[in-house]
Amino acid sequence: MKKITIIVMLAGFLTAFTTLKRVDNIVENVKELYGYTLKEKDFDPSDFNLWVITHSVAFDKTFIAETEKAARPDFNAELVIAGKVETLNYTYRLKFKTILTKGDEMNVYFSVRKAGPANHGNGPLSLATLQKNQGIKKINFYHDNILVRTVPIVWVY
Repeated sequence: MKKITIIVMLAGFLTAFTTLKRVDNIVENVKELYGYTLKEKDFDPSDFNLWVITHSVAFDKTFIAETEKAARPDFNAELVIAGKVETLNYTYRLKFKTILTKGDEMNVYFSVRKAGPANHGNGPLSLATLQKNQGIKKINFYHDNILVRTVPIVWVY
């Protein structure tokens, strides 16, 4: 009985000095970006193809504008997230639903819906811009609340 009392008192003592670090989720504004295709049609048809682009050089290497009217991201204030899903038989469109920032992580929630037969790399590409936050260390991508990919972010100053 004495041991149980000591253990309970010790547990109470230890929890009395712990502090809870509460970090609220911050909902980010998502701005869809239209009018771009992949420069290289080399992507994995067996997986989610997800990108996080933080500067214009990487953006220009990865994507090409379909028309002159395509809006260009402002990489001084924004970053770009992109996704493409195409299997051997079908192509799918990603829809970025919710983006939450919690501490140094950003959680991107998206859904996928069938867009049509496979288009050999020319199927839909989903892009969105987000406000740049240099406190973010990684971006987690969730499909139907299941983590599918984590992309670490290294900011170059």
